[in-house]
Amino acid sequence: MKRILPLILALVAGMAQADSNSDYRAGSDFARQIQGQGTGSIQGFKPQESIPSYNANPDETKYYGGVTAGGDGGLKNDGTTEWATGETGKTITESFMNKPKDILSPDAPFIQTGRDVVNRADSIVGNTGQQCSAQEINRSEFTNYTCERDTMVEEYCTRTASITGDWKYTDEYREVTIPHSQFRFSMNGLKLVFSVTAPVTGTVESASLSVYAAFFFLNSRYTFMNTTFNVGLANGQSDTYPLSGATGLQVTQGQVLTGSGCTANGNCLPHGNGDRKVYESLVSGASTFTLKLRMKVRDK
Repeated sequence: MKRILPLILALVAGMAQADSNSDYRAGSDFARQIQGQGTGSIQGFKPQESIPSYNANPDETKYYGGVTAGGDGGLKNDGTTEWATGETGKTITESFMNKPKDILSPDAPFIQTGRDVVNRADSIVGNTGQQCSAQEINRSEFTNYTCERDTMVEEYCTRTASITGDWKYTDEYREVTIPHSQFRFSMNGLKLVFSVTAPVTGTVESASLSVYAAFFFLNSRYTFMNTTFNVGLANGQSDTYPLSGATGLQVTQGQVLTGSGCTANGNCLPHGNGDRKVYESLVSGASTFTLKLRMKVRDK
């Protein structure tokens, strides 16, 4: 019996040694099969095929100067520009600018939250350790300030000025000449109608009408400025006719002074051919009227 037991042990040891050798060989064969696969996978990896939107040279590479590089000024400048002009920066800035102001009041939410923490301090950290003990501490002080300012009021003052003192009217005499170019001519039937506009306001001291004839006036009879007179000039003649009826006449600046008349001592020639010739001569400026006035103008 003692001889059989060593034999059995020897057989068991031999079988165990055989199993260990086969496992080693299997492991060694597997190691040889996968040898180099890890390195090959890394070396043969193509990120553009595996990573969506992969870019080997993105715009951001200009900011990378290596692991030992310091800060990049371009990154800071571009970031500042993007913040000022980019939509994201604008949105953040607008959100900050349009954020409602915090109300500085004892009833403000953040003040109430702080008070709630103080009131619940014992439930938060109270009695959580041997060194923790409840103590009464009051460090919150609230002061209300009231600002007053005057309401802006706009008021208007009026004052009435009056002129006092003495003044006197003075009379000034002016010589006024109204040339032919300021006369206006028309015909009323067979009668000649002419007019001028008074240039000043005042009293007529004297007046006269000078006439030059480029065509026969055919003993025309005119009434002008309260005066009636006859013009019998022939071709190339001239004369001056006093307007005695105008003396003392009050005229106003802008007032129209009108006269009229007809040939043949005011009776008008038959068919009106002569009157029309006189009218056409005056309108063309061949024959002329010139009015001279001596005016008394009152001034203060």
